[in-house]
Amino acid sequence: MYVRDLLLIPAMMASLGACAIPPSDGAKTLAATATATASAPAIRSRGTEDMNLICGAASFTLLASDGNVRVESPQMTPVTLPAPRGMQGYVPVGMGCARSASGQQYLVVQYGEMPSGCKVCEWFFIYDERGMPMNEAVPPTRGYGETLEANNDAYERLLSEHALRHPSIEYPAFAPR
Repeated sequence: MYVRDLLLIPAMMASLGACAIPPSDGAKTLAATATATASAPAIRSRGTEDMNLICGAASFTLLASDGNVRVESPQMTPVTLPAPRGMQGYVPVGMGCARSASGQQYLVVQYGEMPSGCKVCEWFFIYDERGMPMNEAVPPTRGYGETLEANNDAYERLLSEHALRHPSIEYPAFAPR
């Protein structure tokens, strides 16, 4: 990936419209409607294979092979999104699209543990138009014993600052719920 490719992401993300289901290839659709919106993105999953989220001109893929998220569009070379600070040892387990009141779209990725998941391991991260995480989870958890929970303080702050609602997160067949 070249820096020039990253520079195309803002234009691509700014042009994102309603999410749409990619052409069918026998895939099992997880979205309940064919006319999905930014708050209820269209998701495609094929058993234990990759899960795709299509938003306007961009395609976000949660890769079953290595648990990474990749973004691609006609305007750029595919790039693997970097893991946010604090997520070493954790992997993306779900994705959703969030749209601000001004129409700006953001990818929200949920991180957790594979293959079994965990009750205190549900972190959410917003990615900007350059494909960079806007928040972090350092330290990843807060509290002790029965009060232990995922540290999503920065995520909650960004939702408020950008007038975003937490989107519906969709999960591929291979992810824990």
